[in-house]
Amino acid sequence: MATASPVAVAGADETDAAPEGGLLSYARTVGGVKVATGSVPTNTVPVGTTTVVLTITDANGAMANDEVSITVESAPAPTAEEETLG
Repeated sequence: MATASPVAVAGADETDAAPEGGLLSYARTVGGVKVATGSVPTNTVPVGTTTVVLTITDANGAMANDEVSITVESAPAPTAEEETLG
């Protein structure tokens, strides 16, 4: 039985324009390493807890950060009955 990797998708309410004009840039980091950019990236995270930091920077260089912890649990092992049915 194959299982798909969990996927985290940023909310569609994000915008690429700052209220005062100019573009915004987005960076997501895990453990200080950039893992994604753009306003609506898709990331695969491992089983366990992963903390992702979102940094948004405007055209003037002003920055804001937000942090979220994502917890992914292992899928239960399939039973013999599930294997024969699937």
